[in-house]
Formats: sequence, structure tokens, C-alpha cells
Amino acid sequence: MAKQYYGGQAVIEGVMMRGRTSMAVAVRNPQGDIVVHEEPLTARIYTSRWGQWPFVRGLGMLWDALGLGMRALFWSAEVSAQEEEGEPVEFSGPVAWTTIATSLLFAIVVFFLLPTFASRFLAVLIHDNPFVDAIFEGLIRLLLFVAY
Repeated sequence: MAKQYYGGQAVIEGVMMRGRTSMAVAVRNPQGDIVVHEEPLTARIYTSRWGQWPFVRGLGMLWDALGLGMRALFWSAEVSAQEEEGEPVEFSGPVAWTTIATSLLFAIVVFFLLPTFASRFLAVLIHDNPFVDAIFEGLIRLLLFVAY
């Protein structure tokens, strides 16, 4: 059986699918129609000499997947935010960067800083044992992740 190289992710009111050479996003607009956007994938990491190194290839693919996912998510947000008359709503520039910065800041605070400070507070209560501090920090992160 031949290997299949497809993957995807959920976007607002739709799905993004990617293959080796192109990606497509299908989204339901406010009128109920399915809107499709396609674009070729032209990342050089797949064809360059650097792309043959496993760690570099993984980092490049992770970065490419992040960028591709964000573009698909922003496009689906624009389609979903259209008015009934079909007026386009642009979700880019300062709005997009503010959204990204706020989301990253929230994730850093909730999943890194909050567990660190909470575990340090608990460690002081139990005589500052580094092993117990690490266990508490891991458990708090796990609980936050599961709750999220």
C-alpha cells in the first residue's frame, strides 16, 4: 500500500487539508454556501539540501505548518465574519498581529508562569524541596492542560 501524505486541521466553520504540493480550505459562509480556497505549497525546506537533515527538516516543517495553519485560520475568520450582503471583512494587519500576540501572551501566562509561581508557593509551604516543586509544577500544568 502506498503512503499517503495528507493532513489537515479544523478552522472556523470548516476544514483545511494539505497534501505534498497544495493545500485547500473549505469554509461555510454566513449565507450557508461552501467557499473553497486553494494555494500551492512552495516551501523551500522540502527541496533544499538543508531539508535532508532530520532536525532541521522537522523545525522547518513545524514552522511551515504553523504559518499555513494561521493563514487558513485567518482566511476562515474573514469568510465567517462576512455580512449577509457579502461585504468582505479583512482580518489582517494590526488586528491579526494583536490577536496573535494576545493569544501567545495568554498561553505563556496560563501554561508556564502560573504553574511555576503556584508550585513555588506550594514548595515554600512544604520546606522548599526541589523534587516536590517539580512534581507540583508538572501536576499543575497537566491539570491546566486537561481543563483547557
